[in-house]
Amino acid sequence: MDNSYIGKLIDNRYEIISLIGVGGMSNVYKAIDTASGNTVAIKFLKQEFFGNEELVRRFKNESKAISLLDNPNIIKVIDVNISADEKYIVVEYIDGITLKDYIDNRKVLTWQETVRFTSTILSAIGHAHDNGIIHRDLKPQNIMLLRDGTLKIMDFGIARLSTANQKTVTDKAIGSVHYISPEQVKGKNSDGRSDIYSIGIMMYEMLTGTLPFVSDTAVSVAIKQVSDTIYRQILSRYIEGCGSCSRDRSLPQERMIRYLAIRQGFDQVAFEAGMGEGVFLDNYIRHGNGTARTGIFGLGMWIWDTHEVLSLVEWMRQQNANGHPIRFWGIDMQSTDMAEALLRMGLEKDATAKLLLDEISPKLDKVLTYNNENRAQIDPQLAREIGQGLEAIESRIGPSVPGTHDRAMLRQWITLIRQYLGLGKEIYWRDRCMAENLLWLRGQYPDSRIVLWAHNGHLSKADNRMGYWLQDGVGADY
Repeated sequence: MDNSYIGKLIDNRYEIISLIGVGGMSNVYKAIDTASGNTVAIKFLKQEFFGNEELVRRFKNESKAISLLDNPNIIKVIDVNISADEKYIVVEYIDGITLKDYIDNRKVLTWQETVRFTSTILSAIGHAHDNGIIHRDLKPQNIMLLRDGTLKIMDFGIARLSTANQKTVTDKAIGSVHYISPEQVKGKNSDGRSDIYSIGIMMYEMLTGTLPFVSDTAVSVAIKQVSDTIYRQILSRYIEGCGSCSRDRSLPQERMIRYLAIRQGFDQVAFEAGMGEGVFLDNYIRHGNGTARTGIFGLGMWIWDTHEVLSLVEWMRQQNANGHPIRFWGIDMQSTDMAEALLRMGLEKDATAKLLLDEISPKLDKVLTYNNENRAQIDPQLAREIGQGLEAIESRIGPSVPGTHDRAMLRQWITLIRQYLGLGKEIYWRDRCMAENLLWLRGQYPDSRIVLWAHNGHLSKADNRMGYWLQDGVGADY
């Protein structure tokens, strides 16, 4: 392990803090950019490879490839130095885990998460392809998942311009063998379809928890990539499922929300949709991460036609881009998947909290069943065990979590899981919980004006409906 750079000031600008990654040809360090004060990551080519023309070419390749791209889901290059004395690339520092670690931890992802992740990757790689860059080494190990759910594609070390026709010996079977395309195995020219193939394998892995091609040796895996036509036919269907088109409608509800936002100063829209899942759609609206369609598909138990709000979401995105902030929130809690995922991201550095989440996760999968009348039933023993685990996890949310708002959000994800454990208590339990979540939201943003879009039954002020509890909580404002 090379710690020789730690404590040094590189080019009178980058103060090296720690070694955060070790690879075959390079090491990655965490550093402070003294010019901006920002934390960055610096990838140094190991000095023993300075004389290797092929590896130096690949190192230069990476910096050139990323510098051509400007996408929120592709890591950004800040600086490059390819000189006789040093060869390094400075990129934005990413605090998160790899998508591979997330898949390994979750075992099998929900279809909502899979669609969201896959669509985001496809969108980012589409941007690269539009700029003539083919990644050629897409795999979950090269994709980072940030705390807020954002994905960042990294490691363009073997990328090439789509117009480049030359091949070298090292171009043969290049990339990671489990995700490699058949044409790469054969050493043939590759284009954007090679990246799409790799994404198909990642999608398969997310949904099944396994890789489609597995064997004892890398060579055997590569042979399967070329010869196993049945699996390749299956993989092609995974990618085809991401190409669904959307319609753009302008509904009376949408026009009303636009009017309230522009003329009446409403700056938050609350939907009858999963609260945890809504975080990712809000991320798209505010920051452009992912796509509107991905976020809507990720809303889980939302029962509306997913096309109904696409144009509204795109309008909200444009409003944010134009400097008029407007946020999206879900207030429902019919699933715990995303609440659990957000807890894991927020507490990822707390090993004890991670173990506690590992303990309750399989119990959450089993705690809810439905009877012959399709009524929710909660296993009381499992619910008690999960509740005890949640208390222990909540006790870990302290000074180690930066920011009062971050701590409040983590506690709200725990609240969502507790609400889920109450399903079946009473017929209008969801109404009460959605009201509580909206009131919590109002407390977090007391200066905001919130417009609520939900079904008429929930909005009713009849006994125990959401409107009843909201009127009691906010009075005339409702």
